[in-house]
Amino acid sequence: MNESSPEILSSQDIGALVGLVNRQRLSEAEHRARALLRRCPNAGILWKILGVALLRQGKDALPALRRSSELLPNDAEAHGNLDAANAMKALGRGLDAVALYQRALQLDPRLLEAQNNLGNAFLELRRHDEAARCYRLALALQPDNAQVHCNLSNALRQLGQLEAAMISSRRAIALDPGLSVAHNSLGLILAALGQCEQAAASYRRCLALNPDDVEAIGNLAAALRGP
Repeated sequence: MNESSPEILSSQDIGALVGLVNRQRLSEAEHRARALLRRCPNAGILWKILGVALLRQGKDALPALRRSSELLPNDAEAHGNLDAANAMKALGRGLDAVALYQRALQLDPRLLEAQNNLGNAFLELRRHDEAARCYRLALALQPDNAQVHCNLSNALRQLGQLEAAMISSRRAIALDPGLSVAHNSLGLILAALGQCEQAAASYRRCLALNPDDVEAIGNLAAALRGP
């Protein structure tokens, strides 16, 4: 190959990188992606994989994810990358996260995770009506998604729609009894209804599944103190 010729990125290179990420060998994936980017600095797929590897290590992934969306303008995952939005939320940039999710959904309205995470971003911004609308749209795509039912119950509780919130929480638990956050969510609804004993039972179920849930520990302590 002529020294001035551009480097070719092989499918084997990409496959190896994806394999590293899937096996949670994230530091190795990061270093390998950076090495390949020195050869192929305009390979959007490399920037996307690097961003995911950084994000899963708790590092600042935004520059890599932004670069991937620039280089892959018609790639719904890259352009509105769900991980990019999560990174922006982690940096406290909720409005930017909303814009990214909305862009992803413009490119592909059937992105379930984007619709759900857009609801999460609205919830963080205390835009509860919009959050509930997003969760309902996500459930139209996948009616039996326990996590989305749980998220909807949180939005409805914040709106004061406690009976509807309870229906959503109980539906989440019926679909996935091991979803600890759904038990915590149900406990919050019961507590709001003044049913402290039942709320405490829900928090205990949450903690049986996830003993390190700090929020549930605090909620249980409050329920035991009573109204």
